[in-house]
Amino acid sequence: QYKNSYAAITTAVGITSAPLTEFSAVFGSGDIALGSEIGFDTALTSFTKYNVGFHVVKPDFSTSFFL
Repeated sequence: QYKNSYAAITTAVGITSAPLTEFSAVFGSGDIALGSEIGFDTALTSFTKYNVGFHVVKPDFSTSFFL
């Protein structure tokens, strides 16, 4: 796990014979942020999840978009 004022990155790996691996990251500042999450199943050799998000904060509104 790594974190500072403008970024955070996390990786997790299961301790099994066929581990699930997950990675997530967020980059941004006080007004905007962009993040993603990816999961990979090594037994199936396929991605199990993938998400992307975008967030904006302004004095008169805030909005988020996730895909």
